[in-house]
Amino acid sequence: QEPLYGFQAGEHVPFRFASGGGRELHFLEDKELDLTELVSAQLPKIPVSASIRAHWLAIDGVQPAIPENPPPQSKDQLVADSVDPAAKLKSGDARDNKLGTVLGTLHKMKTVETVNVKQLASHELSVEQQLYYKEITEACVGSDEARRAEALQSLACDPGLHQMLPRLCTFIAEGVRVNVVQHNLAILIYLMRMVKSLLENQTLYLEKY
Repeated sequence: QEPLYGFQAGEHVPFRFASGGGRELHFLEDKELDLTELVSAQLPKIPVSASIRAHWLAIDGVQPAIPENPPPQSKDQLVADSVDPAAKLKSGDARDNKLGTVLGTLHKMKTVETVNVKQLASHELSVEQQLYYKEITEACVGSDEARRAEALQSLACDPGLHQMLPRLCTFIAEGVRVNVVQHNLAILIYLMRMVKSLLENQTLYLEKY
């Protein structure tokens, strides 16, 4: 029997040879299966179908305590990490990884490199936002009733006030603090109308303020 030309295999290939009717054929012999064994055999487990499960990463800035999310950190730890990010490299866990190894090597060096951590900076408003803030605050506490109504309507409907919301809240809080002492009821009413308009804005979340 001649080998099959053009076919190579590292192990023995169980080809069978058959001929008849002037034809020659090499084939793999199939294993005979007993239907009784197949019918009586235990069925394999059905594979789990692919599925997608959604979960909340954060709700109104608060991370839910669910197994899918990492464990929450304490407020003191978050403040410490934001002020001094390099402090993590000094912990015992960090010394067990590659960063800790590099840090330990640096401590052995004669020259000490000082790392200056940039402090958090407040986000500045654009020129247009500063102008809007000036016009809104002046109109809300001014004497022009028509202009005040337009300003309050803008606070209640404008969807782009997220960046100015902290400053608006500070303006209202400071205005209340000063005018309560001076018993200026008119300004206090105007400020409360500003609060009412901000509460009516569906795109703003005031729970944090």
